[in-house]
Amino acid sequence: MKLAKTAKIAAITLLLLALLTPLTVTQAQQEEGKITAYVQHYMKMDRSGLLLINDTVSLVTEEKQATIQEIFVGVPRNLKEKLSHITAKPLTKPSIELSVEKAELWEENFYGAKITFKQPLPLLPRQRYIILVSYTLTDVVTPHPKETSQFNITFPIIPALSLQAYLCNSTLELPPGARVLPGASHSTNTTWTERAVYVKYLKENVEPFSGERAWMQIATPRIQPIECPFMQRKIILSQYGRLEIHDTYHIVYKGNGRLTNLTVPLPPHAQSVRARGSLGELTAKQQEGNEAVISLEVSVDPGQTTVFTVLYELPWSEYVESRGGSYTLKLCPNAGVRWEIEDFAVEVVLPKGAKIRVVEPEPSLKKSTGFSYTIEIDYVEETPINPLQLSLSYEYSPIWAPLYPTLWTALLAFIVYAAARTIRPPPPVPAVPIPVDTIRSFLNLYKRRDSIMRELTAIEEEARKGRMPRSRYRSRRRRLEAELARISKSMEPLKEELRRAGGRIADAIAMIEIAEAELQEAESGMRRLTIRYRRREISSDAYKRLLRDYRKRIDKAKTTIDEGLLRLREELGA
Repeated sequence: MKLAKTAKIAAITLLLLALLTPLTVTQAQQEEGKITAYVQHYMKMDRSGLLLINDTVSLVTEEKQATIQEIFVGVPRNLKEKLSHITAKPLTKPSIELSVEKAELWEENFYGAKITFKQPLPLLPRQRYIILVSYTLTDVVTPHPKETSQFNITFPIIPALSLQAYLCNSTLELPPGARVLPGASHSTNTTWTERAVYVKYLKENVEPFSGERAWMQIATPRIQPIECPFMQRKIILSQYGRLEIHDTYHIVYKGNGRLTNLTVPLPPHAQSVRARGSLGELTAKQQEGNEAVISLEVSVDPGQTTVFTVLYELPWSEYVESRGGSYTLKLCPNAGVRWEIEDFAVEVVLPKGAKIRVVEPEPSLKKSTGFSYTIEIDYVEETPINPLQLSLSYEYSPIWAPLYPTLWTALLAFIVYAAARTIRPPPPVPAVPIPVDTIRSFLNLYKRRDSIMRELTAIEEEARKGRMPRSRYRSRRRRLEAELARISKSMEPLKEELRRAGGRIADAIAMIEIAEAELQEAESGMRRLTIRYRRREISSDAYKRLLRDYRKRIDKAKTTIDEGLLRLREELGA
């Protein structure tokens, strides 16, 4: 009897739970449904073609109190391949900690961020809670096939949200002087100012997960589509209280036509800006808005890579704190960088005689040369929406400043004295006529061969990204390889004749050949390294360190080749 009564009570309890559970879920859904959003969707087109987006999302409830645990913010799925990084943070104080992870919802046509509050967020009627969602889109700019200053741009004119948006106010900022050409996908309002061009679009009552993709054509000479696979920022702390920065860029040009100069961003308060290429100084003109225009050594065709270094100084007092013999460097390593960089490395060179105390984050490499310490830190996939941090404390005695030049002066005097005692003047070398015509023919063939190799690299990239039909790619590759073989065959007798000339000419040819072998070996090693990394045979840290070493070897080999060619050109003018 007791068992039957107990079973009856249990059955009634289960029935009540079954009836109440849907009611509770429905009630929670109704409460969440009362929460709506106001969205300020601000997009900025950088000169490099990178699209930076800030979504200011205001969460509100009109009548009753409601709670929310998570929200999805992103773009339609057809923009998935273009979205690279996304972050979120609360703007309302006091704030609730939140976490961000990428999410893809097929049925809702959504790709973006799932933003989860660490604890349910309560909202009172007419109370606002504001979060800022920042993300970047790449490959949104497509150059016009014929007009070098015209571009097709693709962008999310309405973001995708998991809540209904009562109002979405969208703004696209373009470089100053840009013209919006007829035939855009959406009807927009355009405002021109001296600072920028603003394209605005307003939409009310945006349903959940109903983001919209838009496209338009613009005309502007200020956009220079590029990719930056590698950048090294070298921070030099001088013993004389100077803070020098050397930014080395590896740039791949993605535009149409030839690139002769490039506008690069600078950190605030940068001064004494100059630039350097593989053969010497480049022209650098500092502009308003923390930018500098760099004149490249040679014009760059689409798909080609160029390497250069921008040098400048930052005010010591803004970034370095000193107390007696203790110094602390605090700065954002990617300050001023508005490009996305696949491999971003920071190198810090301390004054002669300095001793490191604390470094955050932990450096990947520490090395000492003579009396100097250098540290290297690798950052994975630098992005302008994610400010990095660097803090370095060290000890340094001012006595090293006058002592160090004294040591070098004494060493130099000893070397000069020893050389004067041991070195005797060599016997005179008979003059050899310079084969001017042979040098000129060799330089012309070398230039043509270099152009063909660049074109081969460019069409391989186009074919890999699906922008060129395979049949056309194979046809052009066969033609270029045949021409490359003919040029290489024609260069061999010229090389032999230049070797027989001896002296500086023979040395230049030997320098070029050794550097070419080193370049080929380093490029092959880089390809093998990439294959091993894709197979997960090596770790990410090891891959980045080895990749940077290969790039340094490639840069050194290319610089040596340029020096050898420069020597031959000097012989023509002798």
